[in-house]
Amino acid sequence: VFKDIVNRTETEVLNKFLFSIVILNSIAAVLYFVHQGLHISIYTTSKEYLAEIVDGETITRTFWFMPNLLFFSISYLLVIKKSKSLINIILLVVNIMAVYISYTRTSLIIIVLILLVFYLLTGYKSMNFKKSIRGLILIAAAGITMFFTVSSFLPTSTKYFISRFKDLEKSPVDAHSNNLVYRFYKTGLVINKMDPVKTLFGYGPVTETQMLFMKYVKKATDDMAWAEIVFRWGFLGLIVFFLLYIVSIIKAFFLFMKTDGLISKLALLFLLVIFAQLVDSFTQSTIMYPNRFPLSLWHFGILSALLSIYKRNESIQPIELAEDNY
Repeated sequence: VFKDIVNRTETEVLNKFLFSIVILNSIAAVLYFVHQGLHISIYTTSKEYLAEIVDGETITRTFWFMPNLLFFSISYLLVIKKSKSLINIILLVVNIMAVYISYTRTSLIIIVLILLVFYLLTGYKSMNFKKSIRGLILIAAAGITMFFTVSSFLPTSTKYFISRFKDLEKSPVDAHSNNLVYRFYKTGLVINKMDPVKTLFGYGPVTETQMLFMKYVKKATDDMAWAEIVFRWGFLGLIVFFLLYIVSIIKAFFLFMKTDGLISKLALLFLLVIFAQLVDSFTQSTIMYPNRFPLSLWHFGILSALLSIYKRNESIQPIELAEDNY
């Protein structure tokens, strides 16, 4: 559906549509920050992920109303700059602050990876690594300044977030630290409990009513999307999904390198988004959220359409050149 829509749309119109998504996500990010960071109740929900007392202050974590497109918004604001406007910078800070106040270690690491990949790829394409290094230094300086600024008016939140990184020093299978080793451990338990006959193609669309073990599968999937992918579609599905990510990243890279202008920028944008989601899939449900599957795969459709547009333009150019010569 997305591919068909984008194929019939001018890239400038697509760009405006994507920017409108960034605006909407940024509004949601502000509300999320006010509710979870400033503890000004906006959403009436009892479904807080957890609540902890730190220095006499209650720190809450929830993902029920967390903006879903933070990585997309940050990538867009990095790649498609609006003439370095103040609005662009404000929106970037708002989305980064929403990630910060989620207290999610992986999300913060992914932002750093997005910045690194962005500057490395743009430097590689332009062969101007000095500019890329200068950009990384400026971003690092801005990040440090932002960290100390936030720490000054949200000291408890900062202390809690730092403590989450310290939890990684605990035992690899410590449930409280919930590190990557423990997440793979839970995914391994799901695979071990599967019927050997079902490991290749999976169990399909079963529910908790049909199979009580689904409750544990969902808990494991909250920390790694691949747990449910293997359970539902087997190792064959695992290979298909993993190849989808890898091949898409490779195609986006070549499209970024071979083109210029808006198509090139959009290719880099979706390369960063797909890369971020791939990393995130090892620590969260990502594409396996029941309320947004298969919409969470929308960027693959747009990337496929961009590739079609590029091929169509490439086939038109020789015809136009032949007509001019004639």
